[in-house]
Amino acid sequence: MIKITSSKTNHVPQHPSGKKATRMALIQLPQFEEYREMIATLAYQKAEKRGFLPGHEVADWLAAEREVSRCFPGIDF
Repeated sequence: MIKITSSKTNHVPQHPSGKKATRMALIQLPQFEEYREMIATLAYQKAEKRGFLPGHEVADWLAAEREVSRCFPGIDF
């Protein structure tokens, strides 16, 4: 789950370049178990759409893994 939070204070953070930022959002990256659970849930949904026909389990998992990894670039478990 992606959690986006923002601070509602009057303080405006500054970028290292010296420019003032207009807003700030923090994204909490998932831990390994949460990441794995997202993949498992998506793989299950893919299998469900196919009516749980056997023989596609690995393809469903790999497709789910690719989709979830696109949401969190830079995570490498």
